[in-house]
Amino acid sequence: MINSALFYERGVAVFCPSCGKASFEQDDNQKYLCKECSFTFYRNVAAAVAVVIRCKDEVLFTIRARDPGKGMLDLPGGFVDPKESLEEAARREILEELRIDVCALRYLFSEPNVYRYRDVNYNTIDTFFEVQLKEKPKIEVGDDVTGFVWQTLNDLKIDVIALSSIKKGVEKLKTA
Repeated sequence: MINSALFYERGVAVFCPSCGKASFEQDDNQKYLCKECSFTFYRNVAAAVAVVIRCKDEVLFTIRARDPGKGMLDLPGGFVDPKESLEEAARREILEELRIDVCALRYLFSEPNVYRYRDVNYNTIDTFFEVQLKEKPKIEVGDDVTGFVWQTLNDLKIDVIALSSIKKGVEKLKTA
């Protein structure tokens, strides 16, 4: 099995994971070719989920515990684990971050994103789901968040949101 972390320098693939030589050349936006052994590595898009939890006219936003965007607002969500569906990831992330269990998820839309972490850009596709609640649940802050806030979309200032894809998603929600 190839450990892709071994062949990056400053976020750019340089060392071939097959032969170990510094012979990688970027062929296009996602493909790297080794000049020495002809190995091809594809840097594919990572899948992520974001969940719009609504109660009446308010949306639940989390407060990020880590960079990027530490202390800023976000929607509950995160990266999809291997062998996990988008829906499973959304439910898992809500449970991990807010300690609430949700059932009925409705697909809204997806938004491409560049997630910058430790000076490396990761291309992602963020899938947005919605959950409609009749009453606000009891919430316990869990992984990756320091708190939460219920906010109407009309009163929300977009510059307090951490990630560009979440900003775009909220803008779409405001105009829907």
